[in-house]
Amino acid sequence: MKKTKIILTNLFVYILVIANPAFSQTNFTTESITIRDGLSSNNIRDIVQDKYGYIWFATTDGLNMYDGYKIKSFKSVPGDSTSLPSNSLYRLFEDKQGTLWISTGDGLAKYNRANSTFTTYYDSTNTVTETNEMIGLNEDSKGNFWVSTEEGTLQFDRENEKFIRFDVIRLDNSVHTFINAADATIESSAGNLYTGSQTFGILKFDYDASLFVQLPLKDNFQDKLQNCRYFEIAIDQEDNLLLATQKGFFKIDLKNNTGHDHTPFRKKTTNDFWENSITGLHIDKNQNIWVGTGRAGLYFFDAKKQSFEKFKTPSSEYNYTGFYSDASGILWYGTTRGVRKYDYDRKPIETFKLSLDAEEATNRSVLSFSGSDVYKEQVWLGTMKGIYLFNKKNKTSVLGQNVITNLSNLNQTRITNIVEKNGVLWIATAGYGLYSYNLNSAKYNNFTHKDYDNSTITNDGIYKLVSDRNKDLWIGTHRGLNLLKYNSQTVVSIPSFLNRKYDPQLLAKIKDLRKNNQPTTSIINVGDYADISKEFVLRTDRKVLIYSVGEGLPEWNMADFGWLESAAGDTVWSGTDLYETFHAGGGEKNRLTIALLDLKGGRYKLRYKSDDSHSVQSYNNQPPQDSSYWGAQIFSLSDEEYTHYNEILQSSRNKTFLTGREIRTLYADSNNNMWVGTRLGLSKIDTSFSITNYSTDVTNNNALSNNLVEDIIEDRNGNIWIATRDGLNKYDPVKNKFDVFREKDGLPTSYFKALEMDDDGNLWVSSIKGISKIELDEKGETQIIVNYDVKDGLQGYEFIVRASHKDESGKLYFAGLDGFNVFYPGSSNRTKPQISLQNITVSNKSIHNLKNEDRYIDLEQLSELSLSHTQNDFSFEFASIHFSRPDKNRLMYKMDGVDEKWRVGDRRFASYTNLDPGDYIFNIRASNGDGVWSDETKKINIHIAAPWYNNWVAYFIYVVLFFGILFSIRRFEIARQQKNSEIKESQLRAEAAELKAQAVEAKALVVQAENERKTKELEEARELQLSMLPKELPQLPNLDIAVYMQTATEVGGDYYDFHVGLDGTLTVVIGDATGHGMKAGTMVTTAKSLFNSYAPNPDILFSFSEITRCIKQMNFGKLSMCLTMLKIKGDKMQISTAGMPPSFIFRQKTKVVEEHLFQGMPLGTMEKFPYEIKDTTLKPGDTILLMSDGLPELANDKEEMYGYKKIRNGFEDIAEKAPEDIITFLKNEGSAWVNDEAPDDDVTFVVIKVK
Repeated sequence: MKKTKIILTNLFVYILVIANPAFSQTNFTTESITIRDGLSSNNIRDIVQDKYGYIWFATTDGLNMYDGYKIKSFKSVPGDSTSLPSNSLYRLFEDKQGTLWISTGDGLAKYNRANSTFTTYYDSTNTVTETNEMIGLNEDSKGNFWVSTEEGTLQFDRENEKFIRFDVIRLDNSVHTFINAADATIESSAGNLYTGSQTFGILKFDYDASLFVQLPLKDNFQDKLQNCRYFEIAIDQEDNLLLATQKGFFKIDLKNNTGHDHTPFRKKTTNDFWENSITGLHIDKNQNIWVGTGRAGLYFFDAKKQSFEKFKTPSSEYNYTGFYSDASGILWYGTTRGVRKYDYDRKPIETFKLSLDAEEATNRSVLSFSGSDVYKEQVWLGTMKGIYLFNKKNKTSVLGQNVITNLSNLNQTRITNIVEKNGVLWIATAGYGLYSYNLNSAKYNNFTHKDYDNSTITNDGIYKLVSDRNKDLWIGTHRGLNLLKYNSQTVVSIPSFLNRKYDPQLLAKIKDLRKNNQPTTSIINVGDYADISKEFVLRTDRKVLIYSVGEGLPEWNMADFGWLESAAGDTVWSGTDLYETFHAGGGEKNRLTIALLDLKGGRYKLRYKSDDSHSVQSYNNQPPQDSSYWGAQIFSLSDEEYTHYNEILQSSRNKTFLTGREIRTLYADSNNNMWVGTRLGLSKIDTSFSITNYSTDVTNNNALSNNLVEDIIEDRNGNIWIATRDGLNKYDPVKNKFDVFREKDGLPTSYFKALEMDDDGNLWVSSIKGISKIELDEKGETQIIVNYDVKDGLQGYEFIVRASHKDESGKLYFAGLDGFNVFYPGSSNRTKPQISLQNITVSNKSIHNLKNEDRYIDLEQLSELSLSHTQNDFSFEFASIHFSRPDKNRLMYKMDGVDEKWRVGDRRFASYTNLDPGDYIFNIRASNGDGVWSDETKKINIHIAAPWYNNWVAYFIYVVLFFGILFSIRRFEIARQQKNSEIKESQLRAEAAELKAQAVEAKALVVQAENERKTKELEEARELQLSMLPKELPQLPNLDIAVYMQTATEVGGDYYDFHVGLDGTLTVVIGDATGHGMKAGTMVTTAKSLFNSYAPNPDILFSFSEITRCIKQMNFGKLSMCLTMLKIKGDKMQISTAGMPPSFIFRQKTKVVEEHLFQGMPLGTMEKFPYEIKDTTLKPGDTILLMSDGLPELANDKEEMYGYKKIRNGFEDIAEKAPEDIITFLKNEGSAWVNDEAPDDDVTFVVIKVK
């Protein structure tokens, strides 16, 4: 890929005062790549991306290739002419043919991809034979290749492999040999070639005369450009030259032949070569100009602001050079301290804590945020212990008592929510009610619950506050929803099931009847254990009011209640249905039921029953205001009263109410509807105060996924998003349906905590597994889901319910258990990744050497692969090439004809063994770290030929021979039978009958014997295989170990074992033999024997090699043994794997699970396979999980595999517990996944915890 130097827009309006330049200091966040990551040197000189997507770094000590995962280095090897000629490299360039060229301190090098070697070219025309220092590289539009050297700018004839030198014409028309140092070349849009010369200044190449011409610049400006080095040359839209030189930053106006100095810093008079040097120059995708210097730091010219800004960079970092924008828009540049990578779309995530002490910081976790109009540039923080003000500018937090001087009692109070409106701060607490504080007058008021006072809030524990368009304040409490009216400052209670009350007129009527009328019958002042019955007679038909007051809650329905029976014992009316009751005042479980009945004359019985508590005798909760109501009474009504109060009663019954009492969150949408989230579902209150309830319905896929609602928000299309404990829901008000998003859609979990919409209309959601961004299109449809975790700078994985905020600048805030994060939402990188097929290994040989041909196979263009029947073991190495977030890149692959489903994950290796002859297709797709998948599917058609004895020609010969033999036998038999038929016909029939009977009997005996033999053999094999497992676990002072195995057949293929060496080294293996039954048992027995022999050997790779050799010598055919082996000595661990699933290590310090995945074939398949080995250090609390593929590939009744991701997430949640508890958790997870059915494959775990 050619490294562009053409500026797409005019450079800028030059308004700088060079003598005293002014600029602002700007922070920006980059990622670094250094020697610690595998670079051969931190001193970077150039960077380029090739056509395959790889990034190459030229350093002062070798060449490096980077694919986003690992770095491969190339160095000069003395005596090896196919290595680099020098480790001192200057420039990299990929020409139009895709060839990579490297200028070095000793010649020009060409990289040969076929065998990763180099060809070096030297200039035989140079005058100083001891130097062949090459510097600048370029290719013009005519296909000429230019090389700037210490001996001038030369043209390199790639076909004839020779350098061509040209003369120079100076301004005085004198001709000179170009033998002086030159550094860089550039071609203008008009096709003119320019180069910078230390002696001659700026030169233009005359293609007709084949020589360089010195530019005639006014005011002797060429004098400033001579005797200096040129680090970079670029050209703007108007074909002006931009020069990065030893003497500063210059612009050459080619139309007017003028030069201008635009160095962005004050130059110094010094002999230091680097002091005034501009070492790098680049135009980025936003048309900003990056300027790297030798000693003065890093600058860039902001095209919008039309001014230079200086970045804050480390003081030890200098010589910024090699600027490069890759295909995905990432900016790379080199320094003396390694490579820097800058992603324009990624914004830094900052973490803040209110205390540096870990325990104290948790105690002061932020529970809510609120912007402030009074205190500009500050944000209110409600915490576990009081109120804070966070200064966005200086990024510090101060205790709110410095501002709220009259409310110092709140310093240790849990502040659940804060709202600032019109200079008043509304403060919600977890147990002290609601405070209002006037920030101007310092006056405050405290709204609390008062028993039996319906004008107060329903509970002092408050979760959420929302101010609506009418300036009314909605208050969500632990026991109901209240509305504080702005004008009257009165509190109105919004009815929920448990706090709804009858119409006051109806309650007043009962009070009046009790005071002034004699009841028809009455059972009141009822105590515990009551079962009371009162009989009465109505001599005429009568209209009555009956009520019952008793105890009831949803957990147990009604415990105390009354009812009415007829003379026959039939129930006429009952107060037993909790959901027909209303609140009777006092505690929520005080329930009142009222009915108006038109009774016929006759005999009736009023009954009442109570349980063992909460009655007039002994209330265990707040009683009704008038406890004498406890019981049931009947009063007579006139016809007019009956009609009037029946209408009032029906009106009370028909009023809608909230299903949930615990109001966890509130949200006012664009239509002024109030959305209410509770523990029992979602509710909507419209402007007429009509309530609609939504809840989980297992029979309806379009219903709310879970009733416990944590947060609510509206997108720009009017869709309502609901965060629950089991799924993220999107409610479409037009279609009246819910769509649910979980892990299967790309989210990291199903438990979500808080929601925010950014200024671009994208949804951000925090959870127990980090933060996710859901990009929405103009219709509100989900486009991309991007997940962020601690690797991206988050405070931790778990966040706090409803603790989020967006300020007026668009910056987002999310609070978690370990602090709160603040960041500007970045844009997702929509550039699709490249799919790189890095290698194919067939029968342990790279495809490049498959046919013993000295030629290069371009894997990027490879579409077909033909193999013989003996080449049916092969593997693929591949990668998703995208550098925005390479650690989050994902891949999916599938072998048609072998794999039933796509395998999705971050694994970059796939192996297949013992494939039958036939045709297969290997498919690969890739995504970048933001979840954008490649459009293309890379396909490789694979044909495995049948052996010579297993093709159609062979089959034809077999058929001819078979029928020929049959024909000969037939003729012989016919002749024999004809000869003896007359004399033996009767004898033969008799003998035939007898033989047939004997054959039937013999066959039955043989079948019976064979079945008995197999049953006995399998049972013996099972006992043998189980005897191979260790009888007891090693008891070590520094380790706790637990194991589990469940076999799928009589003889399982899984195996585990331990060995403790004399020096205390613990060797652990876990394996899986191919197949099941007797063959698998045989392989396990063999593996046990081999492990006993090689476990004491400290070299795991040697053990693998010897085990493979022994297995192959036993001629087991296609049988092989997948095996993971690790050795632990002290705090050091070494591990390697042959064809087994990944191993997980939970790090106690970071609370993160590491996944260790190895590329390796099963033991017994390939000799001399290059197995990987990893070393690590274990700390107390670290936990290791080894497993077979039984659980991850366990399929439920929907054919869904359990998967490695669920195991990793579950392990991360449970890893701090004891190994036995971890085993129990995983075992229960597997059983639940398949509804306690027997598994299809063996399931084995080994858990090791460091004490």
